[in-house]
Amino acid sequence: MLRTAALRGGLAAAVLSLGSTAVAQSVSLCDQRARADAIVEPWEANSRTFAKGAVRIAVLDIADPGETAFWLLVVSPPLDAAGSRQCRMIGAAPDLGFALLTLDDVSVDYDADVGILLDFAVAVHDPLSQATSGPITLRVVVDQDTGAVGATLGDVP
Repeated sequence: MLRTAALRGGLAAAVLSLGSTAVAQSVSLCDQRARADAIVEPWEANSRTFAKGAVRIAVLDIADPGETAFWLLVVSPPLDAAGSRQCRMIGAAPDLGFALLTLDDVSVDYDADVGILLDFAVAVHDPLSQATSGPITLRVVVDQDTGAVGATLGDVP
């Protein structure tokens, strides 16, 4: 419990003092929270595909905790032995999603050296101070060749 509080406090300090730095976000394997019924309605507005459908992102609302309930779902190559894509969830910390996450103004680019670059605005809530910061740019990088998925929060170069 103390470790979680320290993590949340550190997250808040990092986010509230962002300035021109980027802060790594939590990228984890999908778990029981990555359910179809957690995709925010309408699906058409909260899900996008890229790379001829090989990469899909979707906004999840897992409802609990309410102030940090939004997560980004990323499904992408490489394929496993059964032909399924990998699945990742991106949040502000391992046990915290974002206060707000939409795909309304998503910006997409491609860099042959790193992969697909996705930028959009999020808000981050600190449970300790009850402060919410945002909008802040979330950059997600998806490398279809290696399977690497990364995310940073802050100014995008």
